[in-house]
Amino acid sequence: MKSNLSLQAALALVPTAVLKSLVAMAASHIEDIEINLQDHTYSAADNQDLPAKKAALEIAREALAEPMTPEAVVRAREFNINFYQVMLKLPRSEELRPRSAALLAKTRLEFDRTGGANDLAQIESLIRQNVREMEDGAVLGVREDGTIEQWDAERQAAYNSGEKLEEYGVVNLREHELEVACVSRSVWLAAHAELSVDQTAIAARTLDDEFVGARLLDWLEKINAAGVEGASKTS
Repeated sequence: MKSNLSLQAALALVPTAVLKSLVAMAASHIEDIEINLQDHTYSAADNQDLPAKKAALEIAREALAEPMTPEAVVRAREFNINFYQVMLKLPRSEELRPRSAALLAKTRLEFDRTGGANDLAQIESLIRQNVREMEDGAVLGVREDGTIEQWDAERQAAYNSGEKLEEYGVVNLREHELEVACVSRSVWLAAHAELSVDQTAIAARTLDDEFVGARLLDWLEKINAAGVEGASKTS
């Protein structure tokens, strides 16, 4: 008898330890592919779906991630307080206000990755760097009407193009823009995985076309050679 359980309900019945074991197996599989690609044991043409596999692995890891510990929550809160203390003391802080949420998200992401001490000097250094390096067109946030607020690097000002997030494309967001765009990391990774699958399909079609073209040229060359040989015999 077939089960009427949805996929989500079925997964809920699988022990977390089993799911983590499957994720570990997938990670090992991906690592094996990358190692063999580096030493040219595997062909890149045969592994064009690797980005999609890596994105799927990240989604699974995120789904199984443990919730933030109380210590991590306190650390994040302290960082936010320190961030805004530094922002208020920076020169021309009023001009930075439209970018504050985007700067906070990017600076916190970099801070978490480096695992630095939660001190004002390091936070100020990261903020100053991110102010200088903010990309043209960087997403600053989403308005109530769904259009995105972006950064004009030339004019050093925020602007709104009237483009909605679905038109801009979730896949075009940078990782540090997810928070200000209210997009979860799993949705972002899924968009990248879908794009990778599409690109793989296009590449496969291109390879097929190139293969057919090469076979056609080979066939024409053989016909031409046969014609030349026949002509020389008759002469």
